[in-house]
Amino acid sequence: MNPLRWNDLEAARATPQISLAQRKVFHTQTLRKTINLVSFPAANFLALPCYLLTKPIGLILKGDLSASDRFFVRPSPVGQMLKRLQPGTDVEATDDVVLYATFGRAADSGHWKIDVCGTVYGAGSVSLRKRLLLRLLQRVAKVQPTEAQRELFEQRIRAFVAPTERGKRVALRVADRVHTLQRRTRRNGQFRGSIRLSPADLDMLRDCGDLRDGLIKLDVLSSDGRATRSCVHAHLLDHEGISVISDIDDTIKVTDVHCRRALLENTFLREYETIDGMADVYRQWAQRGIAFHYVSSSPWQLYNSLAEMCQSSGFPGGSFHLRSFRLRDHMLRRILLIRRKGKAAVIRSLLKMFPRRQFILVGDSGEADPEIYAKVARKRRHQVAAIFIRQFPGRPLSTERMQKLYHELPAGTIRVFTCPSELPRDPAENTVRLATVAKS
Repeated sequence: MNPLRWNDLEAARATPQISLAQRKVFHTQTLRKTINLVSFPAANFLALPCYLLTKPIGLILKGDLSASDRFFVRPSPVGQMLKRLQPGTDVEATDDVVLYATFGRAADSGHWKIDVCGTVYGAGSVSLRKRLLLRLLQRVAKVQPTEAQRELFEQRIRAFVAPTERGKRVALRVADRVHTLQRRTRRNGQFRGSIRLSPADLDMLRDCGDLRDGLIKLDVLSSDGRATRSCVHAHLLDHEGISVISDIDDTIKVTDVHCRRALLENTFLREYETIDGMADVYRQWAQRGIAFHYVSSSPWQLYNSLAEMCQSSGFPGGSFHLRSFRLRDHMLRRILLIRRKGKAAVIRSLLKMFPRRQFILVGDSGEADPEIYAKVARKRRHQVAAIFIRQFPGRPLSTERMQKLYHELPAGTIRVFTCPSELPRDPAENTVRLATVAKS
């Protein structure tokens, strides 16, 4: 590189100004990171003071620089790395961030898109209004924990009454890259967004061991740049393959949704109990490369408890899809009794994201799972290859109900089981056969 001459400095001042987007790198806080003095020839150190005399420092700090001025001020490798690692978040280390299990899907040009969702809880105490409301709802719903149950009850109810942080910007770290979500947290503390990973990012993740068996680790960063206690693994799903959409309540977990008292006690006062044998079947399916999506009408405030139950009971990892709920929205006695149309919308969304994947829907007869699944299968016969319904003792499928479900569906699409041992150990064979019938 030839030394810069005085005539070049004069010509630089006459060139058109750079765009506003390019000026941002010359902000006062990042100027010292981006000046690349390391690459200057020795002769240019003599020209730099002359340049600063001819260009007022105020214009430099404002970014009012000409195109050829970028010779002096341009991003350096070190500056780019610092910018890459800068968290860009105002989440405090004392905040409790809950990041929900998710998945990634292939996008354009070999990139991958990962949708993320979670909630930011503050470190403050529970407000007086929420404490009074909780006591009132306990009386109305007749949920009175004993001394032995109080600790578990407070743990389960904590997310319903904990203060949430509004207006927080969340940043996630994937390997050595930081991805800052565009939207800030809402009033209820929830945030949603997506991050994109390039093929080079995936290669880097494989080299450092952060991408194994299709799983990528996501860490939430605090404002000091350190990882918080919140992290989750996202499963990268190919365009083609088999996915299981599974209900939770009374499908893999004992809930008794049709008995109000039992429902609330099983949710808030008792240790979660799983359906015997379901974890074994799901693990066998997962070993054959089948992905899982857990869909439920339960509120997001129960996510931690449900995720811990699945992990401790040996259920394969997968994405969770619950529903939003605020304590003031409904009475406590109706938290899980109200069944909205959200479950059907989530299922349709998953099928739309993966039009070339085959789906197995698993639910129970206690709720509207059979009707929801059958309706989706009629509209997307080429995707819904099998439906497995567990007979719930409190509300088994009647003959009339079964006849309505089978209407306009290929024979064998819906299978009813009482014991998980009745489920096929390799649903792929049955799935391929049913998918072929559906397409014909």
